[in-house]
Formats: sequence, structure tokens, C-alpha cells
Amino acid sequence: MRRAIVAIVSTAAGTVVLLGAKGALGFAEEPDITPKTTANRSAAPSTSAPASPVPNQPAATPTKPAPTGNGGGNSGGNGPPPPPPASMRMKDGSYLGRDVDAGPHGDVQLRIQVSGGKMTTITVVKMPRSSGQSQKLTEDAFRKMTATALREQTAEVDIVSGATESCEAYIESLQSAMDAAYLA
Repeated sequence: MRRAIVAIVSTAAGTVVLLGAKGALGFAEEPDITPKTTANRSAAPSTSAPASPVPNQPAATPTKPAPTGNGGGNSGGNGPPPPPPASMRMKDGSYLGRDVDAGPHGDVQLRIQVSGGKMTTITVVKMPRSSGQSQKLTEDAFRKMTATALREQTAEVDIVSGATESCEAYIESLQSAMDAAYLA
């Protein structure tokens, strides 16, 4: 009984200390976010936003609208992401990704073809080799990842369970090829 009480009290004390260190209980000093004023104002009109009517809140500032789309590469979103600005488009051509170690079965290397500023094909140049079910799982994973990457125009695709190392190497090689296309 005594051990249980000591354990409970120790756990509670440790929790209080951790929460206090994180500022969750108000122990941490909050930053001053009130707008600062200067005594010397120029005669030029101000272009800043009006002060906030709520005390201790920053003044409202104009912002760009939040991007729409599915939030990065996960399927099931609101459709494909909007096209990137012209300065952020991939240059047309063929780009070879890095040769990435995928563990004991070999390396992964991809080549992408870009046309009209978009990836049109992804070719697996090097693929890990294993036997039986493992090889089939890797091939299926690469097919799914390729379809998603082309549809969503991103390297941020879901990893397939059971082929984690190969999938991570696929993503890294694809991202390096995309980076080369953006920098070209």
C-alpha cells in the first residue's frame, strides 16, 4: 500500500514539474504582443493595418488566402493541388534521381520525364531484388506510389507497409529527380 501511494505521489509531482516546464500551468512568462507606438511619428500616411479591437491581440494584417487542395500527397483529398506559379514549375526534360540504398536487397533509382511543367512518367531504373512475396510487394508498392506521385505531382506519397525501406528509398530518389527539374 505504501509503495502505491509513493508511486502515485511521485507520478503526480513529475507531471506537475513537466507541465510547469512547458508552461501549461501558467508558470512561463507570456510574451508581450501589444503593438508598440513611437513618440516621433512622421507626416506620411500609415500603410499598416488598424489596431485590433481586442486587447492583447496583434493588429490585423492582410494575408494571402490559404492554399486549397488536399494538403500534400495523401489520397482522398479535394482533388489535385493547384498548379504552381511559373517560377516554381519543373523544366521540361528527363531527370535522373539519386541512387538510394534500400537495404540488403539493393538500391532504388528513378528517372522522371517532365512535359508542360508536370511529371508525365516515372521510370524505375534500379529496384531492390528479393524473392517471392517480398518482390511482389515491392513491385505493387512502386506501382501504387508511381500512380499517386503522377496524379498529385508530388514525392509526398504514402509508404506501403511491408516495403518500408524500398518505399523510403523510392521517395528520396523521386524527390531528388524533382529537385533537379525545379532547379534546371
